[in-house]
Amino acid sequence: MLGCAAPAAHAADRADLQSTELISRSLDGGIPNGPSTNAVISNDRRWARVIAFESEASDIVAGDVNGTKDVFVVLRGAPMSNNGPVWRPRRTVLASRTVTGEPANGPSFSPAVGGGYKAKPRCVAFLSSASNMVFGDTNGTVDAFVVGLR
Repeated sequence: MLGCAAPAAHAADRADLQSTELISRSLDGGIPNGPSTNAVISNDRRWARVIAFESEASDIVAGDVNGTKDVFVVLRGAPMSNNGPVWRPRRTVLASRTVTGEPANGPSFSPAVGGGYKAKPRCVAFLSSASNMVFGDTNGTVDAFVVGLR
């Protein structure tokens, strides 16, 4: 029978191999005021430069006043190498925003991060039912969007 629980003697050994970090932080560095789900991480070696997630919290970035689910991108801070140093956030940005920088007027969800093993991530794609993400979106349905990373 396969079990998920590790024997007690080995659990302590593994504690040194793991670190757990809160990625969906509020502006003050604490726990956000709403749930965050569907996190995805870039696949660029052990660097993992980008993590994207969706959240209903309104206190992750300044100006998030739309009261609905948004997509956020957390860019990794230094140090960064292929030796796997601890992941530290550099900054968090609201990906699901209009071309003028305003929050989307509908929910955004299902982020995916571009890039590959030897290619750093250059974009984040997601779905949104917002009608103000781009000019002329009048179809009234969920659309796919992509945001370039700098």
